[in-house]
Amino acid sequence: MSTCAAVLAVTLAFPLSAIASPGPALDDAVSAALNSELAEIAAASDGTVSFSDVSVDVSPELVQAAGSNDPAAIADFIVDEAERSQKTQASPVSSLARAASPQSVSAVSTTVNYTADQNTTLPSFGVAWVNQDMSVTFTGNTINSVRLKGNSYGTGISIFAYSHINTTLEYRKSRTCLYTHMKGTFSAIVKGSAVNFAATVLATDAPRGGRMVSLLYSDC
Repeated sequence: MSTCAAVLAVTLAFPLSAIASPGPALDDAVSAALNSELAEIAAASDGTVSFSDVSVDVSPELVQAAGSNDPAAIADFIVDEAERSQKTQASPVSSLARAASPQSVSAVSTTVNYTADQNTTLPSFGVAWVNQDMSVTFTGNTINSVRLKGNSYGTGISIFAYSHINTTLEYRKSRTCLYTHMKGTFSAIVKGSAVNFAATVLATDAPRGGRMVSLLYSDC
C-alpha cells in the first residue's frame, strides 16, 4: 500500500472529529501512520530489517510540536525529529561493508567466539548496532553448530534504545552462511510521547580462512 493510501485508510478508520485531542483513538491512528512510515524504511533496507507492534502514546506536547492533530503529520514529525537528532551525531559505518575475500578451506574443525552485528541506523536513528554473541563451530566453510551466548544487545549512540525479545538462527547455502535474526523493541520519548516498535534485524556471516566474517546480505 502506498503512503497516500495508508494515510487515507488511517483517516477513514479514525475520523478527525474522534481524534481531536490526545487519547486512545489518536494513539492508534498515529501508530498506524508511523507503521506506514516504517514500512517504507524496511522496503529500502534490502531485507536487513522489518518492523511490527508500533505503539505511540501521543502527548499534548507532541501534538503542539507537530502543529496538527492529523495522524500522518504527527508520524512525519516523529520521523523528522529523530532524523534531526541523528544529524548531530557522527556518520555511521555499517559492519556489512566488511565483505570477505575467498580463503583457503581447512578440514580441521574450529570453534570460535564471535559477535554477529548489524548497523541499525534506520530503526534506531543513530550511530548504533544490534549485536549477538555466540560460539560457532565449523569445518572449512561449513558451519557445524552455533551456541548463543546471552541475549542480543544494542551498542552505540541512538535516539531509540534497544531491548532484546529473541534471536533465531538460520543456516543458508548448505550451512556455509549464517543468518542471525535479532528481534527487539526500540523505544524513545519524543516530545513527551512514548514511541515503541518491534524490529527484527538481520546479520549475515560465514566462516572464511579459519574465522567468522561478516558478509553482505546479497553474498550470503
